[in-house]
Amino acid sequence: MLANRLVEQRKNKKLTQEELAKNIGITRSALSQYEIGRRQPDYDTLQKLADYFEVTVDYLLGRTDDPTPLKNKYLDLDNKPIRNIIKLRKEQGISQDDFGKMIGLVDPALWIIFEKEGNVPPRILQRSAAVLNTSEEYLLGLTGDPSPSTTTVTVAGKEISVTPEELRFLEELKKHPLMFHGLQQNPEEMVKDLVKSVQFRKKFKQLIEEDDDRDDIIND
Repeated sequence: MLANRLVEQRKNKKLTQEELAKNIGITRSALSQYEIGRRQPDYDTLQKLADYFEVTVDYLLGRTDDPTPLKNKYLDLDNKPIRNIIKLRKEQGISQDDFGKMIGLVDPALWIIFEKEGNVPPRILQRSAAVLNTSEEYLLGLTGDPSPSTTTVTVAGKEISVTPEELRFLEELKKHPLMFHGLQQNPEEMVKDLVKSVQFRKKFKQLIEEDDDRDDIIND
């Protein structure tokens, strides 16, 4: 499905493979492999493609036939996202200050302001979904199923299903070969256990903060 929708979206914009690859910062060869289904883009590249085409990642992956970006659906939802975030945050016993830290705010106290104003920027919504182990669609009130959306990837020759947070964790882990090598025997179980653990949540938060040093708070 991904291959077909990449071709469909590229042709809708009347772009060659060379033009699209240049616009999103990848090689034409890599894009060609994505379009014939021989390779899968990493999560960051998938997100770049979705942003460029102004569709959702779920649409590109064939999970939905609705291409409308979440940020557009977000505009008239009468504060559903903040209400659902508060509900799950309280159910999971997370304080406002701790939640601000977990989603990577430079000043965790800013989360208190977000809750009072009822306004959550799209990128903070994305991180909130990852921290609360749910989907953006659930927070937006577009589905009653709180289960996080998943993507199938191959690790150590095995196909495993991972959430967006787990996928991003895997991408970071690939930068540390010794740690990545430890996933060889039972990758799916180990990835899920590591992401859930407090120790790796803190480490992962540090990696996110280093990646976002250029942002004053969080860029939308």
